Amino acid sequence: LGSTSLFNTVDALRSKGIKLLDTIDTYYELVDKRIPGHGEDVAELKKRKILIDGAPGDLLLQIFSENQLGPI
Repeated sequence: LGSTSLFNTVDALRSKGIKLLDTIDTYYELVDKRIPGHGEDVAELKKRKILIDGAPGDLLLQIFSENQLGPI
C-alpha cells in the first residue's frame, strides 16, 4: 500500500474498522537511541502504533493488520 500520508492512511483504515496490531509504548522510548536523527515525529508514530526501523535517510515505517479473514 503506497500513501502520501501514512498517518492519514492509518487513521482512515481504523475509521473503517480495520484492526491493526498494537505496539507497547516502551518501544517508542528507544526510537531516538536506536535511530538517531531519524526526523520522524515519535509522538505521532506512538499514537498510531506505527513501527520505525532502518537508519537516517533509509527508514521503514510499517504497521500490521490483525487477521481480517480468519484462518484459511
